[in-house]
Amino acid sequence: MTAPAPPARNLVISCLREGLGVEDIAVICECHADQVRAIAAELRSAGIMQAIRFDPPRCAA
Repeated sequence: MTAPAPPARNLVISCLREGLGVEDIAVICECHADQVRAIAAELRSAGIMQAIRFDPPRCAA
């Protein structure tokens, strides 16, 4: 059995902007949480994580 492909960086960035956690992103992308954590760490080390504008959480009205 092969490991699932890691998600695209752009997808991880957009999910983080929405306020989703690592495990949520892994479920959505059908991959392992470790793969998402590795991408998030890469984004942090490249300084991209600090430049992400996070949207405020959406409330169900």
